Amino acid sequence: MISSTMDIVALEKKYKTNKAQKNVKELEEKLSTVQGNSENISELSKELSYYSELSRKISQIQKNISDLKDAKFMIDNETDAEIVELASEELTSLEENIISLDQEIRKMKISKRFESED
Repeated sequence: MISSTMDIVALEKKYKTNKAQKNVKELEEKLSTVQGNSENISELSKELSYYSELSRKISQIQKNISDLKDAKFMIDNETDAEIVELASEELTSLEENIISLDQEIRKMKISKRFESED
C-alpha cells in the first residue's frame, strides 16, 4: 500500500508523460515505409510490440493515479459514510494496481536493457 502523498507525487512525476507513445508512432511510421529485409521488419515489429505494451501500461498507471487522487478527494470531502467507505475500498484497489503496474514497467525496462546488451 502506498503510504504517503510523496509516493504518489513521485509516481505522478515519473509517469507524467508517456514517451513510449511517441516511440510507437515513430515505429509504426517506419514499418509502413520500410523496404528492407525481413530481419529489419522483424526487429521493428519487436520494438513496436515492446513500446506498445509499455505505452499501454503507462497509460493505465496514469489513469489509476488520477482515479486515486479523485478517491482521496472524495474521502476527504464527502460526508456520506457509505460513499467514503466505497472510496476507501477503491483507494486500496488503486494503490495495489499502481504498485503492480510500476513493478511490471520496471521489469519490462530491465528485460529490455538486458536484451539490448546481448
